Amino acid sequence: TIQTQQMDIEFSDYIAELSTPADRTTEPGLTTSLTFIVTNKGQESDMFSISISSVLGWEDSTGLLSTTIIGPGVSDTISVPVTVPASAARSEVDTITLLLTSQDDPDPTPYTLSTSARVMAGELYQATITMPSTSTLVTPGDTVNFSASITNTGNSLLTDSTIFFN
Repeated sequence: TIQTQQMDIEFSDYIAELSTPADRTTEPGLTTSLTFIVTNKGQESDMFSISISSVLGWEDSTGLLSTTIIGPGVSDTISVPVTVPASAARSEVDTITLLLTSQDDPDPTPYTLSTSARVMAGELYQATITMPSTSTLVTPGDTVNFSASITNTGNSLLTDSTIFFN
């Protein structure tokens, strides 16, 4: 006895590819952009709704609702700004995930594309100097010694430093 099973296979004219940007390091207090590339590999034009999530909330997806209509063989870019907070500790990492959902695929469950990239807080060399509150009269060519307080307000240890005043 030979048992056979009938299967219906349906091929879709909708398929795309999503490229992931390289992970990167950004100085705290600065913004970088993650540029994702979506390429329509299908036979029909397609448009995608955009959903972005971030583990630490550094991304800014304001206004990123959907892609433009992407023709067959055409690519589009999606740029996601990511701002590393000035208070971020060195080596702190946020993972940003992009989810695209086809809006034109007639299937009741449209296909999705998803990828993630990471942004790490880099080194921030920053300090504040508190000068004496009194004034000192200095004659040109003379040397005057005074004390000042320096506070490291960055996220990196600074050693063996020399500070010059002009």
